[in-house]
Amino acid sequence: MVRREVSQKITIKNPTPKAWKIKSSISTEGKYDYFRGKEFIEVNPNAQADYEIVYNPLTMTKNNEIA
Repeated sequence: MVRREVSQKITIKNPTPKAWKIKSSISTEGKYDYFRGKEFIEVNPNAQADYEIVYNPLTMTKNNEIA
């Protein structure tokens, strides 16, 4: 299963007394969208929230080695 989705969470900490609404910006080089995540994340005052990023391989590279 070399071409399966993999996800990872990033913790965003808000040490301020105001709520945050953050718009994500995920970009990749080329014509494929390998990474994705929610468009917005909300973080309450003096709290933290997890933001999940998903990697989805859409292509494979050519292996030039001959076994």
